[in-house]
Amino acid sequence: MSKLVSGSGKHENYATLSHCWGESQPLTTKLATLETRQSGITDSELPKSFMDAVTACRKLDIKYLWIDSLCIIQDSKKDWQAESATMGNVYGNSTLTIAAASAKDSYEGCFFQRNALRTRPCFARVFGVWCIVERHPNLLEEIYGDLRLTSDWILDTRAWVLQEQILACRTVNFLNDGVYWNCANLRASEQHPTGLSGVPQANMDFRSQLQGIIYGTRLFTGLRKAVAYGFWY
Repeated sequence: MSKLVSGSGKHENYATLSHCWGESQPLTTKLATLETRQSGITDSELPKSFMDAVTACRKLDIKYLWIDSLCIIQDSKKDWQAESATMGNVYGNSTLTIAAASAKDSYEGCFFQRNALRTRPCFARVFGVWCIVERHPNLLEEIYGDLRLTSDWILDTRAWVLQEQILACRTVNFLNDGVYWNCANLRASEQHPTGLSGVPQANMDFRSQLQGIIYGTRLFTGLRKAVAYGFWY
């Protein structure tokens, strides 16, 4: 059982969900259903992407989860204006953003059936030391630092998600072929759990560049204003 609660006065860890609404209407909060959402939402009422995100939060011991369709009253212009102005704080202050990256709507979910042996790293003992054996990154990965070039990244087709990707400090992306991690300091995946050392080339990693501009992360603190301006267009 989950329920809609006010975040006013709370100072605890919370996660955010990044997802595609798609053609199927997700579970929403409207003026007529506000009290019902506050009374409680059973697990069976939640579409799969929402339920999978709740499951991830429970596993990670994160008590609160922010979902746009539920936490913004959809037919209230006043609430939309108030909440949309705080997106920077919502995603920037969240402990973790959970991205249902391969789901075309909220009913396809975060978790997919797949062959984990294709992405699972190999653990080997080399000269008496246990090591993770990874394949060498290919040329595109070395240039762009993109560990998901062959993945079904449906979430990228949603224009609204750009601000979620840039504003989020930490994102775990659930795709149909694996799990991917992204933050200001590391991009990693199940194939490369320790990340790719020395890549991507800074001038090609546009998401991290934009994060650096916004948050002033150490990797991009010296970025010239003229270059920074160009990233927005």
